[in-house]
Amino acid sequence: MIQKAFKQKSQLLKIQQRSMSVLGMNSSSMQNAVIHDHNQMKSKLQSQFNRTKLNSLLGDLPTGDIPEPLKYVRPFEVTEISNGIRVCTENWPSPVSAVGVFIGTGSRNETIRTSGAAHFLEHLHFKGSQKRTRRQLEKEVENLGSQLNAYTSREHTLYHMLCFNDNIAHSVEVLGDMLCNSVYDNYHLENEKETIWQELLATNQDYMETLMEGVYLNTYKNHMIGQPILGDIDNIHQITRDMVVDFHRTNYYGQNIVIVGTGSVNHQLLVDLSERHFHKFPKKAVAPINNTEKPVFHSDVMHMIDEEMMNSNSGIFYNSPGWRDKDFYSFLLMQRVFGGYSQERNAAHIGDVHQQFNSMHALLAECPDILRHDCIYSPYSDCGFFGHYIFGNDSFVRQQTHVGEALSEVYGEHFDDVEESPQV
Repeated sequence: MIQKAFKQKSQLLKIQQRSMSVLGMNSSSMQNAVIHDHNQMKSKLQSQFNRTKLNSLLGDLPTGDIPEPLKYVRPFEVTEISNGIRVCTENWPSPVSAVGVFIGTGSRNETIRTSGAAHFLEHLHFKGSQKRTRRQLEKEVENLGSQLNAYTSREHTLYHMLCFNDNIAHSVEVLGDMLCNSVYDNYHLENEKETIWQELLATNQDYMETLMEGVYLNTYKNHMIGQPILGDIDNIHQITRDMVVDFHRTNYYGQNIVIVGTGSVNHQLLVDLSERHFHKFPKKAVAPINNTEKPVFHSDVMHMIDEEMMNSNSGIFYNSPGWRDKDFYSFLLMQRVFGGYSQERNAAHIGDVHQQFNSMHALLAECPDILRHDCIYSPYSDCGFFGHYIFGNDSFVRQQTHVGEALSEVYGEHFDDVEESPQV
């Protein structure tokens, strides 16, 4: 299945020739590099990925079988309560437990006018309810030794608590109070505008974050999934309480919510607590949900210049499956195989196949002007993109671009060799 993600091997030599031409290699050195790739790297990779240690620990490993000690066998239960919320538990003995509330909404469901409302709503849920002030909430959670946090993404919002087992009921009550009874007062709304403004400024000072935001904007034009999660920087101060309340009313409903408990969590107890503290949510959406249509992937070229920067950030990304697609796990595995590379972090391992994380580090080490590489896979429910981010010296942008194009073919060839001829 992974092999389908790579292009046909017949294109490999062509890509290698083009890439090495950019690197300034003549035909003789190129031929030597190809011979090295196909004759020497294969044995190194087989040594690097050998299964001797696993075999000595777990016994023989038949191809395609998961060893019994590695199988995921924890009990998992699911119950739907009266208003459509699904309650899931995964139980195992543990001194602490975690409870999370997952809502299937994020910045994708905003509009240009309300850009940033989902993230604002997440912040305001920590600012007090009809039962607790912000300070009371913070003190209550802290005194019990619990941890409370949340995050917003393009398609999901999560609120979660880590607690001692005796405090599971308290955690569910706190989460229910936050999500059902928050007051969303204008005082905290105005204060959060400055907080989120500072978050946006910090993001804009990170070159990789800036590049990735540009990728989203240009890849998914005319769709809100391409807009920043924190919101449009020019729109932050235009967010109103009515926008936030309307986003909550429209997108927070039973069939769009999953409550999950892990650790020493009794399933029926969590079901009863969820019924008691989350019953206020309607079962179905009370208004049309924005932007449910599939985003269209646009091919584009983006070029941003910072005259004060001595290095360059480049990336090349391709249309790829979302997390509902049958090939999702293939792309996820492929991302892990490519991994990440840093010239500074990996320098000590170059040339040592027993310590080196993967062979691609050796390939990138031959390009001294490439300082960092990250393989990025961003899957969503109905779309996604996969590719490579490369950071290096600014005079070698063309080299970085061609390396980004060639990585899948070149490293894919080596990966196939290892899979076809494993040695113990």
